[in-house]
Amino acid sequence: MYKILRFIFAAVIAVSSFFGIPVFEEETGLNTVAAEITEFSGKSEIVFDKQKVNTVEIELETAAPAEVKICNNNEQIYHRSSSDAYRFCAFETVETDKLTVEIKGDAAVKSVKVSFKQNENKDFRVTSYFVSQSITAPNSINPEVFDVVTDAIVFGCITFDENAEIKVDTSLLEPALTNVRNAIGNRNVNVYVNILGPGSDSGITDWNEQMANQAKKHSKAFKTRKLEGQIAEILEKYNLDGIFFDYEYPIEKEAWNDFSRFLIRLNRATDKKIGLAVAQWDLGMSYSAMKVIDLVELMQYDLFDSEGNHSSMTSAVNGYNAVKDNLIPKEKVDLGVPFYGRPADGGAYWYNYNEYADKLADIDYTETDQGKTYFNSWQTIYDKTAYAMSRGLGGMMVWHYSCDVYDINSDLSLFGAMKDCIEDRQVG
Repeated sequence: MYKILRFIFAAVIAVSSFFGIPVFEEETGLNTVAAEITEFSGKSEIVFDKQKVNTVEIELETAAPAEVKICNNNEQIYHRSSSDAYRFCAFETVETDKLTVEIKGDAAVKSVKVSFKQNENKDFRVTSYFVSQSITAPNSINPEVFDVVTDAIVFGCITFDENAEIKVDTSLLEPALTNVRNAIGNRNVNVYVNILGPGSDSGITDWNEQMANQAKKHSKAFKTRKLEGQIAEILEKYNLDGIFFDYEYPIEKEAWNDFSRFLIRLNRATDKKIGLAVAQWDLGMSYSAMKVIDLVELMQYDLFDSEGNHSSMTSAVNGYNAVKDNLIPKEKVDLGVPFYGRPADGGAYWYNYNEYADKLADIDYTETDQGKTYFNSWQTIYDKTAYAMSRGLGGMMVWHYSCDVYDINSDLSLFGAMKDCIEDRQVG
C-alpha cells in the first residue's frame, strides 16, 4: 500500500480523469427523492413535503473550489469545502419540510437534489489494513475498532521473490496476529494476511521500466507453480481466512494474464478467500480470474487532482465508474480511503491523520512541514461511506488502522465516521 515513489507516477496517469464530470447513476437500496432543482442562486431554501432526508447531491458545471453549508431550521447540519464538480453531502437523518443550502464559489450550479437513502446490505464491510510493524506491542490495537471493522488484513510480514521463494517474518506476523485476535475477542471478524512480491531492480528510474521489470519478476514466480501450495500451507498453519495481493502495477496484458492464471490455480489449491488491492487505472484481471476473486480493494488515493488533493470525492466516483465499466461485481468491491495525508505538490511524504485531526473538522487540508497537505476529514469519510452504500458497493477499505485516533468514539475518529454513517443508513 505505502508505495512511496511509484504512487507519484501512478498519480500522473490518473490525474487526467479528474477533469471531466463523471456519470452518476445506478443507485441501489431504498432511495426517496424529496426535491430536485436546476435553478439555484448562492443560497436557497428548498421546500418539500415533510419527510426524512439525509443526503444533498450537488452538481456544478465545472470542478471548482466551493464551500457548502446546509441548515435545517437554522441549525447547521453540514459544512464542507472542496473542489469537486459533484458533491455527495451526507448527514444524519432529519425529518423536515425544508433545507437551506448555501454554496459559496464561482462555479455555476447545475442541480441540487435532496433525498433519503438507506442500504439493505446487512453485510456491508469495513476492511482495514493493519501494518504489522505498528501493532506488535501489547495494547497497540483498540478492541473497539472491531465494532466497526469486519475484515482485518495484516500487512508487511510475508514476501516472495522472482524464484517463488516465500519469506515469512514470524517476528512480525505472529505477535501481530495475536494482538489482532486478542482485540477481536468474540466478534465475527475475518483475518487475512497480505503477501508482497518482488520490487524492481535498483537503478531503474523510469516508471514504465520499473513496472515492466516488476511484472517480469512476478510472472517468473507465477510460472513456477510453486507459490500456490506454499500459500495454502501458510493459510492453514495460521488459521487465516484468506490472502491478499497488492498488485497495482502490471501495464502489459500478458502480465495480467500470468497473474490471472496464477489466481485460478491458487483457488484450486485452497478454499480460503482471495483478495486484490488494485487502482482504478489498472483493472486487468481476466473474466475467469474475476470469478475466483472474493474481494477487490479499490485504492482510491494517491491520485492527485488539479488542486493537489490525492483522494477527493471525485476520486471515489471515478473508482466506482471504473468498476462499473469493467463489469466487476460491485458487491466484491470495497472503496479504499486514506487515513493519511499527502502534500499538494505530490511529494513523497505521508502524514498520519491522527497527528493533524484537530485541524481537519470540515476541510481536507492543513499546513505541514511540506506546505498544503490533503487528508480525508471526518466529513469526507462519512460522505464517501454513504456514497459507497448508495452505489451498492460491498464496503469500505482503510489504509491503515494506526493512522486514526485511538478512540473511535471521539468526534474526530474516521472509523467513528464510518460507524455513524452505517448505523444511520443501514436498514434494520
